[in-house]
Amino acid sequence: MRINPISAKTNHYQSNVLLKTKKEVPDEVKSNEINLNHLNSTYNQTQINFRGTTEVSRALVKQIPLEDKLASIFQNFKLGDMILIGKNLHECAKKMYENAGLIKNAIKRGFFIPDENLGGCLGFIKNSMGDTEVINLNDFEVPLITDNKTYPLKAKESFYVVRDDILSVNGNLLKIKEEPKSDLSMFRKNFTRAFDFESEANKNIEKINKKTISQLMQKKHKSSTPVTFAQVGGLHELKDSLKKDIIYPIRYPYAYEGMELNHGFILYGPPGTGKTHIARALANEAGANF
Repeated sequence: MRINPISAKTNHYQSNVLLKTKKEVPDEVKSNEINLNHLNSTYNQTQINFRGTTEVSRALVKQIPLEDKLASIFQNFKLGDMILIGKNLHECAKKMYENAGLIKNAIKRGFFIPDENLGGCLGFIKNSMGDTEVINLNDFEVPLITDNKTYPLKAKESFYVVRDDILSVNGNLLKIKEEPKSDLSMFRKNFTRAFDFESEANKNIEKINKKTISQLMQKKHKSSTPVTFAQVGGLHELKDSLKKDIIYPIRYPYAYEGMELNHGFILYGPPGTGKTHIARALANEAGANF
């Protein structure tokens, strides 16, 4: 894909932007930095999951920048993985479904990172060359800022991204990082939803591969010399009928305009009487495939 540069934009991205919450947070954990010591302490005291987390842990997890959440998934990102980011999983999945043709491999694992402030939906995949690709799932352009140059990523297009690239979704900047500022592996399940499709994908891959290989097992009989009516002995009356009703209308259609023609023939008889032989000759005479 080739894209033309547009004017660059100043990058005002802040990697440590904190999301405000209406819930009260104890003074000892109010900070502009993520207090991983407190997260570790909370994790050891109470099992954190989507159905029930402490208010403090909820607030702290919300403070993790989106770029760090994404980078945490990138640490173990491989071929067959897919990441969706957006406000609503159903809406993002629907848009990815419409752009499934951009994915050239089976999806074995899926991740969804919910975000209220992105202003759209983005998809990420790992291609067969090992590059990370971003898919613009929106109906508007998403500027891609790389090396202080800005390129328009059009709707329903994909392009590879590297470290320090920046995506602008409705003015909201998302920086591409290879790893988060702090190790978030222990808390990943609190800011992302994971889906395992590997077993089903492997079955489908095996089914497709078997179908492909089976084509190599089929015996194809190809005659070294095309069979024509000259190689068909006898059956003169049948050959004349086939010429009149099939071959001539194909070769000289203007001579048969407005005439009522037969739409087909049924060849019947016991095995070995030459049905297949004359049908193959007819196809060669008419210039058709048999």
